[in-house]
Amino acid sequence: MLFAHDIPLQREVRWLIAAWRQRAPKKVLWRAWRTAAAAATHRRSSDAADILVTLSPKDAHISGRSRGRSPAEWIDPPLWDSGPEPPHRDAPEEPTAVFVAAFNRRENVEAATWLMHDVWPRVAAAVPEARLVLAGAHPPDALRAAAERRPDIVVTGYVDDLEALYGRVTVAVVPLHSGAGVKFKTIDALVRDLPVVSTRIGAEGVLDAHGRHPFIVTDEPGAFADAVIDVLLGRTASDARVGSEARERYGTDAYARRLSELISIVTSAR
Repeated sequence: MLFAHDIPLQREVRWLIAAWRQRAPKKVLWRAWRTAAAAATHRRSSDAADILVTLSPKDAHISGRSRGRSPAEWIDPPLWDSGPEPPHRDAPEEPTAVFVAAFNRRENVEAATWLMHDVWPRVAAAVPEARLVLAGAHPPDALRAAAERRPDIVVTGYVDDLEALYGRVTVAVVPLHSGAGVKFKTIDALVRDLPVVSTRIGAEGVLDAHGRHPFIVTDEPGAFADAVIDVLLGRTASDARVGSEARERYGTDAYARRLSELISIVTSAR
């Protein structure tokens, strides 16, 4: 069984498209080479396994199209193991949005930059007391420097206790415009009953029982900002059913059941 947490081929294709739109010939050549290498690696590794397992139906579909032997399967990641109810969250002292990410990844730095420059000024104008927290390891110096010019933006660096951080915020934002795979940061917020505002890429693979995103999804900076404002001002609240369904879907019990099914598929085919 080969587990594909991410789909590097999809990420490389997206960066190749971005380079083409920038009319940057050197970037296009570099990204074209990277895409070809990712495609070859994906094919070799997936064909070497009896079963390829991804973390969402969307990724299974993508991998299945490029897999020569058989369709890919999928399993929801086990991101909840603390019982049916989320930890208690106190009301934050001030309206706070958080973006949790590893900032040694290019897509997360790009997302934070877009959030600070294209989205947050509109939020700050409507909610002057609001704070934006960029939480995660390895923030580059340029990101820290940009945040230092804004007293309402905090770059934390590595966070020892994310649970405590989630307990002090109003809304989780996922402003990604590149990358691939299921974004654990999105699910982590949902299972803790936090409202989520996300771009399409940040929401990929995270659907409810009806095949819809159970939170606000938009790539347009003004609409993104307005959605964050509505949550910060209390106009939009989290839906308890969304959190409950997320904890059941992404719980370790559901994961164990699905894993048993996948093991049965492998053993019955040999």
